[in-house]
Amino acid sequence: MATAKLGFKKPLSKEEKIVKKKERLAAIGNSPGLKFSIHDTALYLTIVLEFRNQLFDLESQLSLQSIA
Repeated sequence: MATAKLGFKKPLSKEEKIVKKKERLAAIGNSPGLKFSIHDTALYLTIVLEFRNQLFDLESQLSLQSIA
């Protein structure tokens, strides 16, 4: 039976760390699920804010009608 040497991996060099970081960022940036998720969230927030503004307008109109 072969024996394996157990221990820690050797630390990455500065250049290797930079390459790893760029690979991680590229993987995140190329993720279609993430892009759609951000787009959908922005669209949802736009719709919610527009609805809120319309609601405030209606409330102000109703309060003006009740005063008159």
